[in-house]
Amino acid sequence: VGLYEPVSYIKLGPYSSLQEGAVRPAFPTKITARFVIGEAEGVPDTNNLVNVATEAHSASNYAKLKAQLRADELQSHGFYKQDGGRTEADFINGHAFNRHGNNLNVTSNQNRTQFDPNIDVEKLRIDTILNYDRAYSDIQTRATVYEKTYDFDISAVIDDIKVAPTSNSSNVHKVFISPDPELSTQFPLAPRHIKGK
Repeated sequence: VGLYEPVSYIKLGPYSSLQEGAVRPAFPTKITARFVIGEAEGVPDTNNLVNVATEAHSASNYAKLKAQLRADELQSHGFYKQDGGRTEADFINGHAFNRHGNNLNVTSNQNRTQFDPNIDVEKLRIDTILNYDRAYSDIQTRATVYEKTYDFDISAVIDDIKVAPTSNSSNVHKVFISPDPELSTQFPLAPRHIKGK
């Protein structure tokens, strides 16, 4: 069997159908809908309802595929590290980890953004400091602030009712280097605070 096999006739709904001679994948695909199957030459037989549901594209497989595509994206940019956003040792300090580390039990929001679970947080910090887009000194805290915009998302999805109806992610990284190391931090800048958005 090749990758595709012929299909005789499947009526998908009142305005669409897959006609005779068309092909469908020969490997299992997930379709969770009711289909009316009829004959190619005649009127569709509406009494033959079939529920076609296979294992290939179940919700868990979809999540795995989505995670793999995200990992591939981070790898292509050189910032993939499995569980990097969840590894305290990769953060500048415990405060940054506790506030911005990826935590499955807490929703990332505009006030507490979280890093992507598989981003190399340490490499991101070093890259932001060495190749910043903007750097300045904060007179009040005496911290040096580095900011860099990436061409890919660095954060987990950020939920925010003020930016509704959609959730979004951040591609801007900020690093604060303070004279007191415990006051240093790093985080994805919330989209609401990004100029021009």
